[in-house]
Amino acid sequence: MKKYANLILILISFMLFGCNTSNSEEAEQVPTSGEIIVHSNKYEMIPGNYVSKGEPEIHSVDTPSVLELSKEFETLTVNNNSSIEIIIKENPSLTVFEWNEDEQTKEVAFKDNKINVPEKEGVYIYEVKAKWENGEASFIFDVEVK
Repeated sequence: MKKYANLILILISFMLFGCNTSNSEEAEQVPTSGEIIVHSNKYEMIPGNYVSKGEPEIHSVDTPSVLELSKEFETLTVNNNSSIEIIIKENPSLTVFEWNEDEQTKEVAFKDNKINVPEKEGVYIYEVKAKWENGEASFIFDVEVK
């Protein structure tokens, strides 16, 4: 009987060790959330495509287009030339794109993780592409400039 008790303890130890290794892999995955700050208020961006190069490698599947995802974000009203700060955990390298209704993009200049919205009135959709050593993700938000 004592042999079975020792065997059960060994099996339980292996199971607990296996659970701990999966938590460390999860910690290495790409963050799937990001925020913007507009007029001292924080807003959660809509997550888009992502790739995590951990074990196992994870890809987003059948993600809607940037224009479709922007409809999920509650459009913020801002004044022309307003500043928007972008905050994403672990300080990835960022590239910001402005989309139009024809699904054409242009890269937006930013400094210190901040962009300035245009002077011209209208609705502007932004895609923030973040890259880390272990993957990449995109985040979407839109603003109406008045």
